[in-house]
Amino acid sequence: MSIMNVILWKEIVLFKKRKTSTIFMMLGTTFLICLFIMVKLKSDGFNMINYFSNINYASIMLAYIFYISFIKFWHEKAMNTLEVLFMLPTNLINIIIGKMLLPMIISLSYTIIFFSMASIIYFLITGVFIFNIYNLLQIIVISFLFQFFYGIINCYAMWCASLTYAKVIQIISIILYLGSIFSLLIIPAKVSFFNSIGIWIIIFILGLYALICFFRIDREKAINTLPY
Repeated sequence: MSIMNVILWKEIVLFKKRKTSTIFMMLGTTFLICLFIMVKLKSDGFNMINYFSNINYASIMLAYIFYISFIKFWHEKAMNTLEVLFMLPTNLINIIIGKMLLPMIISLSYTIIFFSMASIIYFLITGVFIFNIYNLLQIIVISFLFQFFYGIINCYAMWCASLTYAKVIQIISIILYLGSIFSLLIIPAKVSFFNSIGIWIIIFILGLYALICFFRIDREKAINTLPY
């Protein structure tokens, strides 16, 4: 079994321990977002453009919300098992990716299912099939880039930075978590992805900061900040 599989298996075991609460959280969040979409469509008018744009935005929000809910870099530090993780015969980037892999798989898979189901529902209501693989790929690419960069930033904050810095990152994540849900009510119906320079500027800045954080992640620093 490869080292990546070992780390992934460990994450799966942790996920199974909270499987029931996680499923309820995912379904509850999805229900709330669908409720907001219905309110938005009632206000803006039910048509293909409004429906499709809201589904695009909601898909990205779900990918983000579930990813930050599942990522658990703090777990090793809180349970004093970080040293065991660092003893694995592999480099640091493999450990970090191994920790991020399961949250990415779950959140992106759920997003694909949500997008597909929303397209099927629209087809059942109107008889028009709006599923667009190009749009789905946009959602996956944007979500993947954000998740990868955010994962590295979160790793640095939880493993190597000060407790104050870690709490600031947690607070920002909570604000973005709640804000992303309610933003569905105020974001304009037409949301563009690859054609929006603003989105790519945000991703570039996030990626640059993630690169800085990655070079500051150090095994010795992480172990020295363990809460013995």
